[in-house]
Amino acid sequence: MRILENWQSQMRTHFLQRMLRQLDVRRKPISFADAQSVCILFDATNPKVRDQVLPFINQIKETKPRVTSVGYFDYKQDVSGFSFKAINKNDLDWLGRPKTNVIDTYANNTFDFLICIYDESCLPLEYLAALSRAHFRVGPYTENTYCYDLMIDNQGKGIKHYLKEVDFYLNKIIQTHESKFIQRNRGRFSNSNAKRQS
Repeated sequence: MRILENWQSQMRTHFLQRMLRQLDVRRKPISFADAQSVCILFDATNPKVRDQVLPFINQIKETKPRVTSVGYFDYKQDVSGFSFKAINKNDLDWLGRPKTNVIDTYANNTFDFLICIYDESCLPLEYLAALSRAHFRVGPYTENTYCYDLMIDNQGKGIKHYLKEVDFYLNKIIQTHESKFIQRNRGRFSNSNAKRQS
């Protein structure tokens, strides 16, 4: 079983790298205050996590005219009836990659910001983030650095803490200085960094 999983992981990475080489996307810094469209991808498998994420989504909706929220459920049971768009394991191919229709719907749209929310590694969401045409992508720290333009190291402190960090850094990106901020801070962040920069 482990041999099969390792092989699937290698194949998934191989195909993703090939798609990334063909991807023609020009990222551009933008102030979150000026953003008009936001896509929020989150792991919706755990009900407790959903309860923490949904108020954050509603908060974003209060200030942004176009907000798309997509929850991923790590099982194959029915996921209809939620207030957000939902995908599950039925929307993945045999390598664990989001199917083409999912990529076309969410990754191929040019959002101003893409925000990924999950407590532990979530490969389907990382895959979508990597291929996203969003101008700026924010997500948890991962070794797959091609997924995000801004990574936040949550240090295992849970979703509630992570959402506070996301809010903190989004508000640090202001229109006049966002380009310098992004270049200076691109990569890994931690709570201690947040305190030093505030």
